[in-house]
Amino acid sequence: MSILDVIMLANTADDSIYQMTLNTINSLKKSDGLESVNIILLESNSNSKYEYDVDHYIKPDFSFNYNAYLNIGIKFAKSKYTCISNNDIIFSKNWWTKLHQGIEKHNLDVASPKSTAPLQPHNNQKEYFKHMYTPDAVTKLELKRYSFAGWCFTFTEEVRNWLFPLDEQFSHYHQDIDLIMVLKQKNIKHGFVAGSKVEHLGNKSSAFIEGGKMENLISTKKALDKKWAGYDMSFMEIE
Repeated sequence: MSILDVIMLANTADDSIYQMTLNTINSLKKSDGLESVNIILLESNSNSKYEYDVDHYIKPDFSFNYNAYLNIGIKFAKSKYTCISNNDIIFSKNWWTKLHQGIEKHNLDVASPKSTAPLQPHNNQKEYFKHMYTPDAVTKLELKRYSFAGWCFTFTEEVRNWLFPLDEQFSHYHQDIDLIMVLKQKNIKHGFVAGSKVEHLGNKSSAFIEGGKMENLISTKKALDKKWAGYDMSFMEIE
């Protein structure tokens, strides 16, 4: 039995997305400490002819909805830990050993690695620099926007058992903020393990996803404000 499930979403619209996703999968398979890993890939391009060497390759019979897809993928999770990862990640060779050490040392419920990717045009600069320049030896025990890696985070089996199903009204945008709020209500212990490094290439396939349109941004922001009205959302602020 593998120690880690990795659930990944892809929209394989062309060769470049296919190669990017392959690079993510291949770097994951080369990780130290992961002799076996249960990879669950959900494909939103129903017409895709591409194939991936993964444990579970699933094409849902409805259009892209981030949380709805994860709710399907989680049914195939069976390991001690589960990671939700973008398909635009390059895993360093020791990302898992460092992350696992941080989880064990600090008894974490949820853990996030550090991205070593250069500053992207879409990045918030203050958020980026607080993330990037956290020393490698540090594990920050906090749950804030810059320290929680919505594009690659890992949680325990215990968290998995109560976290799902995720709220499917957050089909693309704001699902990470909603998730942070859910985790906060449970008082989970999150650690930003800066010694665990990945390269997050950033939003490379979003342009192909129907849920990434402006109307989705507006509608999910309204849903977020309604759902969490009156709750403390100060984690969104960057000091």
